[in-house]
Amino acid sequence: MANPFLDIAPLTRTVQVRGKAVTVHGASLAFVVGRIMAETDLVKAGLAGALDPVALVAALTRSLPELIAAGVGMAGDTETIVSAADLTIGEQWDLAEAIVALTAPEGFGPFVERLERLLAQVEAVKGASGPAVPPPKPGGKRVPPKPSKR
Repeated sequence: MANPFLDIAPLTRTVQVRGKAVTVHGASLAFVVGRIMAETDLVKAGLAGALDPVALVAALTRSLPELIAAGVGMAGDTETIVSAADLTIGEQWDLAEAIVALTAPEGFGPFVERLERLLAQVEAVKGASGPAVPPPKPGGKRVPPKPSKR
């Protein structure tokens, strides 16, 4: 049976690294969520519009080799992660760009917006823990609701 997803979008890309063809694919949702969980302070700062460039560079230093390993089908493999970290910055970036394009073809903005809507719904269901924080408007910043006067 043919894979119906092959008709929608390519599932792999080939990137030239030191004269060799490296085939990459998108990272899994589990990988993306795992990286978000590993960088919660950075994610919170980004959502608040207070992203620290130094913290971002540090996170990229940790995350790019792991992303590359995931993109070549070796997620979590220490040897592959170390090898990816030994690539030049340009080589890492070329591979990462291809992997991210396959992981989130529309960019991570729509993913983050959907995630914020989901989190707002979860907060609304919890109810007892306080008012839900509405998701920000596209391009806007999250503004917490004003406390109710009970």
